[in-house]
Amino acid sequence: MDKMNKTKAAIITVISAIALAGCAQTNVNINVNSPEDGTQESVGLANPWHDYSEEAAREENIRMFAAPEGAENIHWSIMDPEEGAPEGEGQLIQLQFDLKDEYSTLSFTARYQYGAPEDKDISGMYYDWTVTDEGTLANWGEGHMPAKFYRYVGEDETADLCTWYDMEIGIAYSLSVQAPDLDGFDIQAIAESMYLEDPNEFGYGPTDFLQYQSGVTEFDSYEDVISHLQEGQGYAYINVYGYDGEMLAVAEQVFEADHSAADMSLYMLEDGKPVQVSNVYGNGSAFPIRLEDGIIYSGDNHTYESSFMNPDGGLMVKDYINDGVNDGSGNFTGFLRDDNNYDNDKDFTGGRKEFDELIAARDQKPIIEFTVVGKEEAATEHKQAVDISGCDTFTQIVDKKLEPGMAYTNAPLYGDGVLLVASGAFDDLDGHMAAIDAEVYIYANDAIEYAGYAESGGTAYPLAEKDGKLYAAGNHFVTKYAVTDGKLVVMETAGETFDTDGNATYYYDSDDGGDYSNIDQAEAEKISNELWDEDYAADTLVFDEIK
Repeated sequence: MDKMNKTKAAIITVISAIALAGCAQTNVNINVNSPEDGTQESVGLANPWHDYSEEAAREENIRMFAAPEGAENIHWSIMDPEEGAPEGEGQLIQLQFDLKDEYSTLSFTARYQYGAPEDKDISGMYYDWTVTDEGTLANWGEGHMPAKFYRYVGEDETADLCTWYDMEIGIAYSLSVQAPDLDGFDIQAIAESMYLEDPNEFGYGPTDFLQYQSGVTEFDSYEDVISHLQEGQGYAYINVYGYDGEMLAVAEQVFEADHSAADMSLYMLEDGKPVQVSNVYGNGSAFPIRLEDGIIYSGDNHTYESSFMNPDGGLMVKDYINDGVNDGSGNFTGFLRDDNNYDNDKDFTGGRKEFDELIAARDQKPIIEFTVVGKEEAATEHKQAVDISGCDTFTQIVDKKLEPGMAYTNAPLYGDGVLLVASGAFDDLDGHMAAIDAEVYIYANDAIEYAGYAESGGTAYPLAEKDGKLYAAGNHFVTKYAVTDGKLVVMETAGETFDTDGNATYYYDSDDGGDYSNIDQAEAEKISNELWDEDYAADTLVFDEIK
């Protein structure tokens, strides 16, 4: 066979049959050959798909598609939640339908998933594609929706796939069809015809985490929106290019270290009432959402994205560039816009150097700092994440206690060295894996003890070490730590805060016992700059990631 060996093809055929079965049966029995004796045993697989209705699909989901005019044998289904799916990722929704003409009948499968990452393949199509292409869908995204097209041509079968992704909200779509011959067929026209004017766009259904958790979709004021936030969630007033006035950003999760967020929902005032505009996504504490000169910056180490408001009142992607790592292509694709219209789009024609420069510049932009609801401004004490019971050595902690995604390193901070355990690591673009947080473990009293925790304010400020001291920093603070008497303590910390007019106030504190509550501002700024110089001169700690 052209696309895969026969054994794999048989397995995929069985899985596909289950996926397409909808709710025809609750369990499927498959005979599996035993490798030991060649006997067969019956294995029951629960069908993950359940019947769904068009009404529910439209009412419960924003920007849902519709079956095209003339479609027959329409069937909606919804898949059970995926085990281990990230928080905020919705269930997979599927629409199957037939289109007929006087010569043939084509059967289509369309899929939708809210909150799916952009690089996730939700189509269920397993082909080595013969041809791939890119284009723009009419109707979707005000006629500017980027789409990808795939075609497989085999001896007895042809398959077409179209995928597109709503970056403003975070919705993945796919449309696929298989037939003996698709020569001359245009799947793009079918995808464009499935666009549906969505009533949820105008406030008739929940469109973000706040509306889902509160059950409220209409608000009287920004303060009313804020009143429906739960403890630990946050809000910030921001000014965005293209909108005349303040906008309200709300975040479901706010990071303690610097009050930043990786996901936020954006509201504006329309006829004096708050209206939810869009959702914006970064990627964890390593890639928080940033704002400078009215431009919102988001994305991660493989995606550069910026946004502003368009004249029609919606959030509009300003720049979008992807390095092709997640989809395996390795190709740099994307576009740049100078202003909030569609008249002067420019294709990104650079490579790794230009992409890395954009990422580095983005990571220096100011974060959006959120006010946390129901909590004091002081950071909550960190709770030790690693259970070290039963471990006599650092090696045992690494081998037995750390989970995939965590990271570790050693540093000369105390005695014969300490173990630092990070919740995760990231590529610092210099070929090293760095981290922004770490628990510190030491050898003391013939045992391993937890000494403390340090956290910086983002990937622009990885943890660093120099002369036996640990450094952590953020956009507006820098802290020097030391391990003393078996505990990680703050030796010095300095930074700046701002009033509503943007005026800076510098602060400084030290473990030397002095009172710095009324420190001279010039002296505080001088000491702060000296601490920053120390941090810059320190060596970034290089971590090993647990796979």
